[in-house]
Amino acid sequence: MIIRADEIEFGSASEFYKFITINDLIGIAQLKEPLLDANGNLLIKDKVRLNESILKKITNLEGKYVSTLKLIINQEVILKLGIRISKEIISKIESQDNYSILYHLFENNQTGVNNYKGIIENSFYNPKIALFLFRILNEKKEFFDYIANLGLYTLAAVIQNTYTIRFVNRYAFLTGILCDACLMDTEYWQNPITNGQDLTLIAKSSAAYLARYNMPLPIIQAISSCDFQSIQLEHNPSLRVSLTTLNNIYTSIEIAIEYKDAGTIEPEEPSEEENPELVETVAQALKIAKFIIILQKKLHTVEKMAEKLITIFSYNTEKGVFRKDLADPMIAMFKEYKESVSKARRIAAVENMCLYKPSAWAYPKPEPSQIICKNRVIDCPNIEIGWNLSVFSEKDALGYLGTKLFPGQYLKCKLEKYLFPEQEPKQNKKLR
Repeated sequence: MIIRADEIEFGSASEFYKFITINDLIGIAQLKEPLLDANGNLLIKDKVRLNESILKKITNLEGKYVSTLKLIINQEVILKLGIRISKEIISKIESQDNYSILYHLFENNQTGVNNYKGIIENSFYNPKIALFLFRILNEKKEFFDYIANLGLYTLAAVIQNTYTIRFVNRYAFLTGILCDACLMDTEYWQNPITNGQDLTLIAKSSAAYLARYNMPLPIIQAISSCDFQSIQLEHNPSLRVSLTTLNNIYTSIEIAIEYKDAGTIEPEEPSEEENPELVETVAQALKIAKFIIILQKKLHTVEKMAEKLITIFSYNTEKGVFRKDLADPMIAMFKEYKESVSKARRIAAVENMCLYKPSAWAYPKPEPSQIICKNRVIDCPNIEIGWNLSVFSEKDALGYLGTKLFPGQYLKCKLEKYLFPEQEPKQNKKLR
């Protein structure tokens, strides 16, 4: 099967029949060119809606015609392909158990309106987006599954609130699903990319790729403006990917740009210039989605992975990495992890009291008993002179953004007293 801007070409009648039936195109599909035999005699007329009997006739004529089977791409076909894509994506939520993070975020979302299916189904209004994603679904299924999860987590971050921003749900979903477009011909996406420089390069490259085909501007702007540097986990070495390398990689799928029957399902959507709040909110939701996907890959072998992930997410939200109006409703849904979340928030709140951020380090995590000065700021008034602490082994910052704690002598910090609830200062009660 070869997908072009205005047609889909098939190599056999059986492949054609399977495509028509799977995508519910009986009575809709039309041949772009007539089927002729070797003598030029007409076997099947073109531009006629194909019913079941005509389809069976085409199958029975296998090998008896010399022309090529080409399906016309029109708006009705685009709609059906969009439905197929939607079903594939929605099934990723429905197939998970009640305890999975994704299922929980959608089925029990904070707004109380389980309208996510409608949001997803109505997102493929743009023929270029529908054809692009259908080709990935058809030709690169594993990569499709990966970007579908990115789209779902980005959407999950915004549907916990009722925003007055027009199309914010739709754009959040599409931004997530398209943000790693430039990786489709690589293997980079199969492993957690934790280097902030790499994440930024990938975003810039994907944005450039989408801009080449005039994809909706808010999507491009949200991807290119997202602060991926702030979600760097540890200081892992770069994958050494470069913008030039990525620009030379994505060649296998070209987005259809010559499709003439490009009527949209809904009116033209607002541009980024008209609503910068839309772009900012979507970019912040995308950052959350990326962080969750990265952590899932890093923690997939860890016992109680979901609790660990939510705890880490809570810690970094309290540290100011994520926008709280997006992150807090997501975290609040996991009441079973309330104790772990409360501890993580407390640790972050105390570290945030540091006069020389980010020097304060609760030690040892995740059950700290003291605070040390990671950057050894000797002039800080919170330093306890004469109580230096020796760290003998490297402390991994897995899940906690920033550098590791390396062996050596560290100064002790007076903020330690705020680690315990009974000693919590009055002004910090809101941080609980």
